[in-house]
Amino acid sequence: MYYQIVTPSDSKYNAEEKVILEQVNRLLENRPQLLIYSIYKKEKNTKNRIAIMKELEKFYFIQSLISGGYTRRRRRGQEELGVQYATGNIDGKKLLEQIKLSISELFTNREFSDVLYGRFKDASSGYYGWSFAKYFLFEYELNLQSTSKTNRTKIDWDTFSKEVYEKDYTSVEHIYPQKARNKYWTSRFSKYNQTQKRMLRNSLGNLLALSKPKNSSLSNNPFNEKRDTETTGYRFGSYSENEVALKNEWRGEEILERGLKMLDFLEERWQLNIGDKNKKIKALGLSFLKPKRK
Repeated sequence: MYYQIVTPSDSKYNAEEKVILEQVNRLLENRPQLLIYSIYKKEKNTKNRIAIMKELEKFYFIQSLISGGYTRRRRRGQEELGVQYATGNIDGKKLLEQIKLSISELFTNREFSDVLYGRFKDASSGYYGWSFAKYFLFEYELNLQSTSKTNRTKIDWDTFSKEVYEKDYTSVEHIYPQKARNKYWTSRFSKYNQTQKRMLRNSLGNLLALSKPKNSSLSNNPFNEKRDTETTGYRFGSYSENEVALKNEWRGEEILERGLKMLDFLEERWQLNIGDKNKKIKALGLSFLKPKRK
């Protein structure tokens, strides 16, 4: 059973169940909890298993946004729930209700937009410092892949999820670079103060999943070079890179536009309500980009 859970691609589960297991494995770094073992030992109905696992994936994802990781307290709570289910104290229906309740408790007395903004402003590296940023960017990449004409996989999770192979290589790039010394960047971002520049760099819309790790020194190149350089340019990379390559410029406006699109995806993918456009802009940490009232 363990092998099938951590290697769903080599299991007899149906396609939908394989997908949700792969998602949960990415979030838990292929270390399934007692609760997941219990689900697969006791629940024989495939439809019920999938329903439970989908809520678990949602819980793990949202909880990672709030705390930056799977906290000890939350882990203990899930372990206790696993014991209750394994020992027959609760059935599958009650388990599903408890997981949904755990999700709702994550938002006690606060809106999701405030949760996201809190995650952004409390970390000096913003969304880039979120330990599960790669999970979100990978899911966003898969969504773009699903709507493409080729549907060819361009990012391998095992490769992408590694921090770096060498010190000078990265698999998540700041489009507007962390060390923006090139004239292209200084001329377009000089109107912002240092705090605003940092927030733009680390906002969600400025983070890009690369098809393969690239030398970090290339990050400071002008946008047109990052976009068009043969073999290493965005035009030749992941679906996420291809999407960014459609832009002629990369300024604060483009960072905000892409960030809003990514939050729209987040809402649809995890069935969450972030709020109106202004709340989404706040969640991205970019309220200073809103047009000033006359």
